[in-house]
Amino acid sequence: MVLSKKVIEIDSGRKPVRHPAAHPLGDLPDVPVLPETLLMMEFCAQRQATNLHELAEIVLGDLGAAIQIMHKAGQECMLRNARPDRVEDYISALGVQGCMGAASRRIVTRGMNKSLIRETWSHSNEIARRCKLLADENICGEVNPTEAYLTGLFHKIGSLPVMFDWDLSRGLSGDPVHGGLRLADAWFLPQCIAEYFSELQDGKSSGRLTRIVRQAHEAVNLTPKG
Repeated sequence: MVLSKKVIEIDSGRKPVRHPAAHPLGDLPDVPVLPETLLMMEFCAQRQATNLHELAEIVLGDLGAAIQIMHKAGQECMLRNARPDRVEDYISALGVQGCMGAASRRIVTRGMNKSLIRETWSHSNEIARRCKLLADENICGEVNPTEAYLTGLFHKIGSLPVMFDWDLSRGLSGDPVHGGLRLADAWFLPQCIAEYFSELQDGKSSGRLTRIVRQAHEAVNLTPKG
């Protein structure tokens, strides 16, 4: 398999950390990835030249895949103090095979509540697209489209511990705002995600990111169904 020039350059210079520093939350459970997402990633990776943008689009369509890849890239490439603001940079830092490994750690299977997972993933994707559209149209101001999409995609991560019945005794919280802020840090998500949950925690309903997420929800609710 021949990788794109950008992936080759970044992957060849990467020095994985064999024993990354432990996060206060410890080893978090893997977030499930939809099986069709993994199939699309595999198809993209098997082409003669892997298209980085196409692979990024596939990852951004699956909340679990995005979390798994960003988390793994952060652990291996020490991204805690210099977090990229594009998923392409996480993919390049980890490498295509590393991304495949991260995404395949846990797949949505029969024993899981597949309908709830798909509903949550679909909602996250819809809000992400709406946020990007609002940013493209410069309706909310001071939010670039990439930040807007990522904030919309990850805006419900604080609800995942309760949704998946994770052990909350290790520092996680059932509060989706506090939990979201801690998970954003533990998973090495882009800084805009921590900013969004910080705005919520501080009660800034008119913050630049909380405002665009709120307007995205309003737009979705106003869209006729069917």
